[in-house]
Amino acid sequence: MATGGRTRCHSTWHRWLWFNGHKEYTLRSAASMLGISHKLYVLVEALIFIAYNGDAHPLGGKKLATILHVAPRYLEPLLQALVRAQILRSTRGPRGGYTLARERRQISLDEVLLAMDYIRSDRDTPARFSYANETLVQPLFAHARGAYIHELGRYTLEDICAMVQEADLKSTFLVQDHEMVRYDFSI
Repeated sequence: MATGGRTRCHSTWHRWLWFNGHKEYTLRSAASMLGISHKLYVLVEALIFIAYNGDAHPLGGKKLATILHVAPRYLEPLLQALVRAQILRSTRGPRGGYTLARERRQISLDEVLLAMDYIRSDRDTPARFSYANETLVQPLFAHARGAYIHELGRYTLEDICAMVQEADLKSTFLVQDHEMVRYDFSI
């Protein structure tokens, strides 16, 4: 049973992680069970960075991708979806980037999720489902998804920024960039 130096089977390993309180594992597995994608996490974190830094100067997509440790080609379509949903404003050019299109209190997390769903592909979904699936399983998950979206709608970007303040994490979201700092050398 032990192949490649592994002594536990896959399910035993998962149970061991769960019962021994590995929070990172439990959060990731809970998120994947609910269908929460990495993209939503990245978008919310990107919005926090833009909320704190985008007022003075737009925050560029490449700079944001570097900060979030994701590839620019992964992040750009997500940010463009937020632009199409009128959550972000995009400015082109050498000093261009992304800023909030509306005030923080007017942007809710359910809008972010729905904007992200716009770009999601359903290639892996079969064309036909069984009668039991269509009458029981799909309505069950549709109801759960509706409750999930409703719960996300209770939180605005302003609420998230308040949570950042309470947790004393604001300095984590401030971008220190030499291009953004203006020096006055007048005597």
